[in-house]
Amino acid sequence: LFPPSLTANLDLKKMHQWKMPCQPDLLILPSKLTSFARTVLESSVVVNPGHLSRDTTGGTFALMEVHPIQRETLENAGGEDVEVQHKISERTRVEIRRI
Repeated sequence: LFPPSLTANLDLKKMHQWKMPCQPDLLILPSKLTSFARTVLESSVVVNPGHLSRDTTGGTFALMEVHPIQRETLENAGGEDVEVQHKISERTRVEIRRI
């Protein structure tokens, strides 16, 4: 969230150190917020499985399946150094389960 809460321990002067050098295909970020799985920026899958336990009760976890790219797609790509569109969001199934 921007601007951050006054109670958040966040130093925006060092924001350049947080940047990722590339866009991840799959990003797993457990947090106390509501569990979710969604596609962002058209090609990245972001999953918040939640926490396995919350105080004395059960929490949530994620079951994930990432299916391989079809062999025909790889064979028709051309050579070894050719970049192939992976479309991981179309090949991934995420299920959030409660304990």
